[in-house]
Amino acid sequence: MYREKDRLNSYENQIPIDYACGWALSFNDMSCTMQMLLDDADAYMYKNKQLCKKYKGNRKYE
Repeated sequence: MYREKDRLNSYENQIPIDYACGWALSFNDMSCTMQMLLDDADAYMYKNKQLCKKYKGNRKYE
């Protein structure tokens, strides 16, 4: 997905595409609800987003 995003963003005169993803797993834990899984996935998505921003910031100075 990253390569395809970069390929699409290489075209000029286009709105840039960016994304972040998150995931969560349940291992037959009856105390885990769907909302808890969505909350965990959302938290991982924000962590991923922050890492991507940090990585992009470091690339500017290479």
